[in-house]
Order: sequence, then C-alpha cells, then structure tokens
Amino acid sequence: MKSHFMWGWQHHFRSSLDVASKYALRAIGAGVDPTAVLVGFRANDEARFDYCIEPEDEPIGQTDLTQVLARARAIFEADEDSEMFHTDPGVHESRQRYLRNRAQGQALCEALSNSDGGEGRTYFASQPRRIANYDVYAVVGVVTHRWERLDALQTRSRDHFDVTVSLPEAVIAELLSLANHAMALREPPQSIAWESSSDTADIVRAAAHRFVTAVAGLSGQWLGSQLYEHIDAVAAQPYEGRTGVGTIVLATNSQDSIREDVHLEVAFKHPVRISETRAFRKVLEMSGDNLHVMCDGEMVYGLGRVRNSYNSATERVFHMTVVGRGSWELSHDDSPLLTVNNTRPQLPRPRLSPEQFGDTVQRLFPEAGPDDIEALWTLAQTAADQEHGTMLVVHRAASGEAERLAPQALAIDPVHLTDEQLRAITNIDGAVLVSPDALCHAVGVILDGQATGDGDPARGARYNSAVRYRKAAGNDCLVIIVSEDGMIDLLPNLKPRVDRERVERAVQALEEASQGDIKFERFYRRREHVEALEFYLDEDQCARANSATDRVEDHRESRSLMRVYPGEFTADPEMDDSYFL
Repeated sequence: MKSHFMWGWQHHFRSSLDVASKYALRAIGAGVDPTAVLVGFRANDEARFDYCIEPEDEPIGQTDLTQVLARARAIFEADEDSEMFHTDPGVHESRQRYLRNRAQGQALCEALSNSDGGEGRTYFASQPRRIANYDVYAVVGVVTHRWERLDALQTRSRDHFDVTVSLPEAVIAELLSLANHAMALREPPQSIAWESSSDTADIVRAAAHRFVTAVAGLSGQWLGSQLYEHIDAVAAQPYEGRTGVGTIVLATNSQDSIREDVHLEVAFKHPVRISETRAFRKVLEMSGDNLHVMCDGEMVYGLGRVRNSYNSATERVFHMTVVGRGSWELSHDDSPLLTVNNTRPQLPRPRLSPEQFGDTVQRLFPEAGPDDIEALWTLAQTAADQEHGTMLVVHRAASGEAERLAPQALAIDPVHLTDEQLRAITNIDGAVLVSPDALCHAVGVILDGQATGDGDPARGARYNSAVRYRKAAGNDCLVIIVSEDGMIDLLPNLKPRVDRERVERAVQALEEASQGDIKFERFYRRREHVEALEFYLDEDQCARANSATDRVEDHRESRSLMRVYPGEFTADPEMDDSYFL
C-alpha cells in the first residue's frame, strides 16, 4: 500500500514511461540504462504531503526534496531571461511561468542526482502538470558515465532559445513531452500512450527532427524546421539512375559567416529551395572532396567549403553528408552526431579503436608483437581510407592458405605492403591475405567456406563470405572487413574482457533481491544487469540466477495467481577464461 499517493494509476504511468525510455534509447544505440521517476509537489492545501516520489519503495523514493523550491528560486533569479519583459501581459506571464517551472525542474534533477539513491545518474525533467493535488514532473534518469561518453554539442542556448545538444537528449525530450501531454488529459493518466515498436520509431523520428532543427538554429536559421525531412528526401533521390553522394555545409549566408567561417567559391544568383528535391539533388551532384553544397537551412545558395580558420567552439557550421541511397550523416568538426539509414535515425556507430583492435589481435595471435600489431593496424586504416570496401585476412598459416586458395588467389612473395601498394592492390576484387607479422602472401583472394547459418542477410556478399571462411578457419584467422563508408568490422568480434568479480557481484545482488521483502521492479532491474553479462556466466551462476527468478515468480504467483516467464540463463559454450581480466 502506497502512503505517498498522488493518483491511482501513478505506478502504471511511470512504468510505461520507463519501458518506452528503454526501447527508444536502445533503438538509437544509446546504452544508458534509463529509469523513470515521477515527482509531485504540493499544489493546494488538500495535498497530504509537501512532495511525493514514485516509486517510493526504491532508494530514490527516500530522497530529501525539502530544499528544491529554495534552490529553484535561486536558479530563476540568476537566469538572465527572467529579467526580460514582454509587452503582452499574457505572453509575459506564460514565459515567466515556463522559466520558473524550468528552474524547479533543474533544481529537482540536481537533488535527485545528489541523493544516495540517484548517485551516478543524470536526470531530465518535464514541465509539470496538475494532477489531483500535486504539480507532477515526469523525470528520466540515465547512467552518467555512459551518458557523458556520447558525442554532444556544447551550446545549450542561443538567442534565448533552448538547444537540444544530441540525438539521445532529443529522444528524452520527446519522451518527456509525450508524458507531459498524457498528464494534461482531464482524467488522471494511465500511461504515456506507448504500445509498440511503431510508437518507438515515431518517437525516434520526432527526436531526430527536433535535433536537426536545433542544429539549423545554431547555424543561424531558426526557420529550418523541415530540414531533416528535406535532407532525407534528397538522400533517397537518385540522379539519372545512380545513387548520389556528397556533402552539404550548413551555414548562414551572411557577411560575417562568409568572412569568418566559410569560403563561398560559387554563388548562385537564384538560390534553390531545399524543398525542391530534384533541383537540390542535382546541385548535390556538383559537390566533391573540396567543394561542397552551401545551405542555410532553407536555401542552397552556392558551392564552397569550411575555412581552416573556422572556430569550432562557436558551433555555427555543420556538415550533412549523403553517403548512399537513403543514408546520410550529420557531423560537426569531424565528430559524427547523427546517422540516418532508410529513414531510421541512430547514433553513428563508433569506429574501431586501436585499443580494441590490438586486444583482438593479441588474444588470437599471442605470437604477434607490438610492431606487428601496429603494422596490421596501419594496413586496416589505409584500407578504410579507400573509396570502396575491401577485406584483410590475417591467417596464422597465410603461406599455406595462399597456395591452397590458388587459382582463386594471386600468391606473391611475402612482403610488407606500403600504403601506396595496398591502395593499388585493393582496386581489384578479393581479399588481401597477410600473416600475423603483417607480411602479405596473396591478393585478390576469393574466400571459400560452407554456409553455416551464421551470416547476416542484411549484409552483403563480402561480409557473408567472410563469415563462412572464418567459421571454417577458426581461431587461426582474423578477418578485417572495411565497408564503403570506412567502417571496420572484425570477425570474430570478441566480447570485451571483464572483471570476474564484477560478474559474481551482479549475481549476488540478484539473489539478495529475491529474498526477504521482494520488490519486483528492483529485482528485474538487477536481472537486466545480469542479462547484460549473460555471456560471462558459468553454469553455476546461471543456475543461481534461474533459482532467484523462480523464487520471485513463486512469490508473485502466490499473491496474484500470475506468473512471468522471462526465460532461463544458459552458459555460452564459447565463453572461456580468456574473456576475464
């Protein structure tokens, strides 16, 4: 029985926000473990408490919020926008109310982050809505150290407008807006109206629209609210039957911008509207490595490039690069911020790091020294700079493989390839076969291997042939796959090494949550943690985790005659001691 009660469906409402947050952030590739909270502040004398927190039976529910209102007043008074006066009384009061609510939301998030239950999390709050006797904030919290690793802009406001600084933040803003809208209903809300994967897709697309609109504002065009949709249309539009690629520089067509940020080499007397998809696509065909389409968010006004003297700290100039049919990327100062593939917005996939590459080579080929690893990494980087995809195959018995694969491979005298030689060799079809010491033994290699059912139908023939070959070769082989956009995949893609004690602590925490006063949400939050580590579990840990789940579900069934079947943990046959630090 809840003592701090706001309305009858508060638990269900919060749960729907919690689940929607997990699905939406996962859909864009942001693993930040979101969790939802509701906080209500006394709105009238009929309220029994000064504030209420849902869930109250979790550590976050014990947070002391007595200083939030005082802190909110201080934030509001320090806000320069609070001193602005609008001549229209209604507009002025609406703006002041928004700023006060924003200050209280900021103070609330600070209090939650500083509490024992919220330690290590960053929180975001909606605008409040009156429900029964409380002004209620919907709040989403994320793991701080994971959140801070995501690329984001630094400018949070410009020209008195708030700026959404990243796609993940835009997703959270859309979720909170959805919750705010649901709380505005006359009847106490039961959920945020999220039900399916199509709802998740709608949230993500709206978030991408919000983020790109904010970027257009930073570049000086606050009217560029349809930029996202028009770039999407141009990326999908072929030109004379062929897929288009090219780069668009997003920068205002002002004297200050042209003097300080961009160099306009060809100015159009009659700019092209970005809504004119065919004309826009035709202009994109003119772009090249050092000559880009210049756009202000509404009009394409010429061809040019970003000046070397551009001060990236101003965050006024952005690149939008069409990389293939229906695929484009938004970036700032060479930092990718958003990628869209066939209308699906996501965070850009991080490029393979030299540390991850070196760790993989070392685990597969202990005989490879630091110089060998560095030479292999240089080959991979050179291959990634090519305009087309290719493959490097590192094989412990490369010399024998070169002979075995003839005549579908051109065997050569072993040699360390220079960058120029590798670029020339990869102009022909087939893989490059090298040994762990980076000596090349064959070029133009057509890989063999039987189909095993382990491929990916969403990937091309190159990737799937690599999967078949690597499956047959086993741990004597590493395949480095370079896609046309310069991304590098490794086969095998080894799981990172983890601390063995970390895995055991997660299982112990799950067992503790299955005993005593059982809280279902707490237990399943800990189970999610164990699920994320399932690959590393041994048979005993799997059995203990399954027993803990059975205890919780037995308890649920005894109370409600209902049982949840989340699936059993099973030990992975590929896991061994090499996956532990």
